[in-house]
Amino acid sequence: MNPPSTLTTDYQGRSVGTLVKLSKAAIEEGVAGKGALDSSKVELLHTFMRARDGEPTAKGARVVGMVEVGEWLYGTTQFNAPTAGNAMDNRYGGTIWRVKKSDPKSFAVVHYFRGAGTVGLDGTAQADGSAPSGPLVLAADGNIYGTTATDGSTMNTPKTGLGTPYGAGTLYRIKVGATADHADDSYEVLHRFDMGSEGGSLTGLSAGAVAGGVQKLYGAANVGGDGQPVTTTATAPGNGTIFSFDVPLPTASFSEALTASVDTAAVGSSIHLSWSTTQASSCTASGAWSGAQQTSGSKVPVVLAVEGENSFSLTCSSQNDGQPVTSKVTVQGTAVTQPGTGSGGSTETGNSSNGGGGGGPLSAWLLAPLAALAWARRRSLKSSPN
Repeated sequence: MNPPSTLTTDYQGRSVGTLVKLSKAAIEEGVAGKGALDSSKVELLHTFMRARDGEPTAKGARVVGMVEVGEWLYGTTQFNAPTAGNAMDNRYGGTIWRVKKSDPKSFAVVHYFRGAGTVGLDGTAQADGSAPSGPLVLAADGNIYGTTATDGSTMNTPKTGLGTPYGAGTLYRIKVGATADHADDSYEVLHRFDMGSEGGSLTGLSAGAVAGGVQKLYGAANVGGDGQPVTTTATAPGNGTIFSFDVPLPTASFSEALTASVDTAAVGSSIHLSWSTTQASSCTASGAWSGAQQTSGSKVPVVLAVEGENSFSLTCSSQNDGQPVTSKVTVQGTAVTQPGTGSGGSTETGNSSNGGGGGGPLSAWLLAPLAALAWARRRSLKSSPN
């Protein structure tokens, strides 16, 4: 996102801070107290210019934040006004920036805050926050959360006397992009604070625990919060508040349901199961198979055990302590057909006629001649002389 043309010239052309990277050796030497820092072990990542980048500062309560997101750093600045005369002007409410730790040329401003004006960058008359303040949080959903000390709402008159709105502050999120250069990062306001009921002049966030597929984040407000309506910052009663909010996390799901290679097979046959999940930490089989399984599998062999319905189930747990998910598939098992059996599927073996059922006792028409032959032989033996 490019700044407006009115911010192209920096205040007196001077830098207002730098971002540096220290080597592990430099840090160890500093901890050990081995004297002056070796400049060869310090890498300059960026020099901040006020109008272009904003001012990184830790003066008074105006503390800016920085957080690591893999190979990237994200941070905030304040007072990106082009001249000294309006350095505190809420119309120039600071920035959010990013840089890849291994590539100083990747530095870019993600978002310019505009705390006042007729229409803010988020398309509303309340603008999009001003003066980002305090620590940032990289939540378990992979996005960055932060707070601003003020916003562009018109509920309060400005402390500085400028003819601009001055509100209680905002809770915002940077949705971290998926492209290699993070150019698709996006900014959104999640909540605008009410000075009387919720407090104002926010001071950053802290990450809480993950439970039930939700992560809780905590923050604090410096002033307000006593429940009374507030119309000016000079008369904001209350000593501030502590607040929390929930970040819903992705839960396990089947990107590809559990499927079988066939619908029907003979008992004892080897069939194959396939599946794929997202956000799953582990999977367990049940039903017609058992044991731990991978979170994705392709053509995993299993043996069909029984005739009739063979039901295969797979239950997968979520990485974020969310509800488990289950997928099922059923395969019909048929009786085994042995060689020489008839088309009816009988497993009996023996001779057969015309493919029909055979293999039983000899037929009556075959037994009669054999009986007659045996009787004639006995008579012959009785009548023969000794």
